[in-house]
Amino acid sequence: MKSDEVLLKMEGICKSFGEVRALENVHFTLSHHEIVGLVGGNGAGKSTLIKILAGVFPPDRGKIYLEGKEVHFKSPRDAYEQGIYTVHQKMEEILAPHHDVAANIFMGEEITKPFFGGLLRVLARREMEKEAESVLSRVGITIDSVRRPIVSYSGGQRQAVALAKALRKKPKILVLDEPTAALGVKEKFQVLHLIKRLGKEEGIPIIIVSHNLEEVFEIVDRIVVLRNGQMVGECSPSLATKEQVVQMIVGGE
Repeated sequence: MKSDEVLLKMEGICKSFGEVRALENVHFTLSHHEIVGLVGGNGAGKSTLIKILAGVFPPDRGKIYLEGKEVHFKSPRDAYEQGIYTVHQKMEEILAPHHDVAANIFMGEEITKPFFGGLLRVLARREMEKEAESVLSRVGITIDSVRRPIVSYSGGQRQAVALAKALRKKPKILVLDEPTAALGVKEKFQVLHLIKRLGKEEGIPIIIVSHNLEEVFEIVDRIVVLRNGQMVGECSPSLATKEQVVQMIVGGE
């Protein structure tokens, strides 16, 4: 990978929790317009690595470079403001179930307009709803009304709203933590199609953390494997088999 193609570089990342070493000298890169699958067994260090990238906690050692410049994330808000948007596995961490679709897409960045001679500002509901409908349509998401609460929609539709919310914010990097977990077969297919569309048609660099190798092989450009807190290999899904990736994950023949 050429240096001018690299959008993100995590270099020599180490992290321990007490005496438990979660990551040891991990190197990870992501290029522009690339979808990378981050895989490994339980306790491999996947969640720790993306939480460091998301600003949940700092690395003990190592450096992070974004667009060639060293960055330091002191909080999730800090990472977000620098263009890194994470869709967590638990929808309740990013969506308010009893608020409507439009409110969720704009949460924290609501559009307001002057009221009562400019003394007050109120929500520009129509403008927010119109833009919410536009971004949903842009990625091919079918939602019958942006005024309905999130809780009234299926798991796949909620995931789609979370992705639309990310698209509206135009992230430099989109991190997806088990994006199809707990979804039915049809919904998984729809969400995977949407992720591929965001990566290939919208050009958003994406990191997918997943246990499902079938899905990973279907949509990613490159697979990175972690085991026991260390990066043990990477490969292209077009040049490797699932069996070879499983061998890297478990560390055996």
